[in-house]
Amino acid sequence: MRVSLKKVLVASLLVSLYSCSPISKIVLRITGEYKSPQREDSLSILTYCRDRQVNYDELWRIKSEESFIMLQKEGRLGVPDVFVFNNKKNPVTNEVNTQCNWSKIDLIFNTNDTIIEIGDSTDFYRVIEHFILVDAQTNLETPDYYIFSNWAKFFPKMSNSVFETINRQKKQSGLTVKHILLNIDYQKDWYD
Repeated sequence: MRVSLKKVLVASLLVSLYSCSPISKIVLRITGEYKSPQREDSLSILTYCRDRQVNYDELWRIKSEESFIMLQKEGRLGVPDVFVFNNKKNPVTNEVNTQCNWSKIDLIFNTNDTIIEIGDSTDFYRVIEHFILVDAQTNLETPDYYIFSNWAKFFPKMSNSVFETINRQKKQSGLTVKHILLNIDYQKDWYD
């Protein structure tokens, strides 16, 4: 009986984490995974990344509230969420085709995986059209791959995991990879 009660509690906790309920936000706040969203701007985002010494190639932010709504409808606002494109800007995945977007951040670095092209460059441009460039640290014109990684200040632990992974990959990789950070925080200029 005691074991089944524990299972019910764990299951309830997991269900609440996958919803937008107040209980899930409380649990995420307690664990440090979630902070109340603040209105940001290009400088606050840039400062945040510099303070954490993330080695990105480009830093972008959502350009408008309309773009935010469009990305939300398309399910492209997960944190962390990763999109991988080849040098032709076509989306790629591995032969396993995992549904876990976060695991895609290591996709091209696993030499045992076969990389499969799964579309054309339309997706690349459809994502980037909703963002504004904040900073470019490098000028990689022809990388082997592009990795877009969503992050937000209101998900600090998950965002820091993205930053740490990018820094690790930059040190280890023999590939030329353009890491593009896509910030999905609410922006002050949407409300001006």
